[in-house]
Amino acid sequence: MVLEKGLSLQVLKAIQSLLMPDNEDSQGLVFTLPLEHLGGIDTSQIEKFQQHLREVL
Repeated sequence: MVLEKGLSLQVLKAIQSLLMPDNEDSQGLVFTLPLEHLGGIDTSQIEKFQQHLREVL
């Protein structure tokens, strides 16, 4: 996913709570990485996706 910095931690926590609801030991990994450059994606689609996430979260 490509998210603005302010949303990335919220999404990470939501994924964690859905996949590990009881905070049990997990064999998976959820992480974020900074994105310096982006090309080839229609930015209007990113904005629509970000708006959708704001509505859901």
